[in-house]
Amino acid sequence: MYSVDLEFPQGSILINKSGYYKMTQKSLCINLIRSIFYILLETKNMKTLNQRTFFCFAVLCFILTESFGQSATSLMFIKKELKVIAIEGKTPLENKIYETHLLEHGGTILAGGILTYLGIQHQQQEEDILVSKAFSLNSKNVNSFDRGAIDQNTANLETSRIRSDNYLGLSLGLVPLLALDKRVRKEWSSIFVLYFESLAITAATQAWTAIGTNRYRPITYMTDVDTARRVDRANVNSFYSGHTSATATASFFAAKVYSDLHPEIGNKKWLLYAAAVIPPYLVGSNRVRAGKHFYSDALIGGFMGAASGILVPQLHKRKKKRNTSFMPRISPNSIGLNYSLTF
Repeated sequence: MYSVDLEFPQGSILINKSGYYKMTQKSLCINLIRSIFYILLETKNMKTLNQRTFFCFAVLCFILTESFGQSATSLMFIKKELKVIAIEGKTPLENKIYETHLLEHGGTILAGGILTYLGIQHQQQEEDILVSKAFSLNSKNVNSFDRGAIDQNTANLETSRIRSDNYLGLSLGLVPLLALDKRVRKEWSSIFVLYFESLAITAATQAWTAIGTNRYRPITYMTDVDTARRVDRANVNSFYSGHTSATATASFFAAKVYSDLHPEIGNKKWLLYAAAVIPPYLVGSNRVRAGKHFYSDALIGGFMGAASGILVPQLHKRKKKRNTSFMPRISPNSIGLNYSLTF
């Protein structure tokens, strides 16, 4: 597949899907007639019709460009047929940042959903913590960094839990909110798929990590909390915070996608990433205050979620392909064609 980049003056040539060319400026005729002499001289020694056709077309385009200024259209020769695939110098595919495939991403999302469901089912089948075990837990056995998470105002546990749920819900809406941006809407289907893939990976990873670690939640250590809440079977799934990881996935995914689609912001993208820290911080801090997680649970959850939110779109960015291009050159004494390979 060879790509031929040629410049056309705006309004001078219209190219339809059938490959016909319509002149829209009368002055083009002068340039076309002027080029015929050079083309006939150069193509008389070319053996195949395809060679002659291609060279004639390239030279004509060059002369038109020299006469009427700048514009852009990119053409591609596919199976020896000339087809127009873009305007203004880029193809529709080249304009897109992300590349997605239905089977690949659909399979990942489905697998993540199934693993998450199985993980939740496994957690719900766990037995409640033995009362004797809960009462035997000693906060001194918790590392010094996390120990402060146990010393919470128990009167605010439920309020903090509800607040963390609300913050999570709002954060998940950050990516749909990007649809207000015109560039995002042009690539919304790919972004939508990648967003759900990021969340699926985050949820499945968190669910089975919690099962594998069986870390007791801080509330289990709180002696002034009623026994029923301390021995709840969900209290063995402290590591790491699912709320925080899901929130970080959403916020960092939004920052990543916006910065990819707006490269003109340059280093200001780091302000977006700094702002992306706020939602998981709000959720994580309230999960700690609710007695649901230690500090390290929230920090690791935020890190894992951010990694998913950034890496999934990054790994699916469209890669630049090799481009073969030809550029006709003409002067009063000679005529030729430059060939270049870009990779």
